[in-house]
Amino acid sequence: MKGKIELPDKYSDVILLALEDMKVISKNPNYELDMMEWHTADTDKCYVCLAGCVITNTFKESNKLNIALVRYSSFVSDKLLSLDEFRNGNIREGLLYYLTDDDELDLLEKDNKVNELESIIDEYQGEIDNDNVDEFIKDATKVAIRLKELGY
Repeated sequence: MKGKIELPDKYSDVILLALEDMKVISKNPNYELDMMEWHTADTDKCYVCLAGCVITNTFKESNKLNIALVRYSSFVSDKLLSLDEFRNGNIREGLLYYLTDDDELDLLEKDNKVNELESIIDEYQGEIDNDNVDEFIKDATKVAIRLKELGY
């Protein structure tokens, strides 16, 4: 970890960053996508989830380390947790890491639009691996762009 760790303020921007990181990491032979592991080093590979791709590529953590979220501030770890919700299709739950009480009322007004977006990601059931990563990134990017249009 080099320097101060920061992530964008908007949910959609954090998702787009994570997807860019996932593109890079999915092509690196030292890593394997495993949605059950944040950032777990083994003798031959490091296993990472969507948030683990950010830990690896954006935060520049070593593939020789096991990384737990307690390593980061609650502000950063909450954003990483929001990515875990996102990849599981729980977009609304991921948004809650970013919203104030007033924002939550706004979310209720946009509820149907968020439901449509959740259905796109939900089909993956949180199971993203090297076989379907390109398809996931394509669909997830569409969802993140739509979230950005909705102001998230």
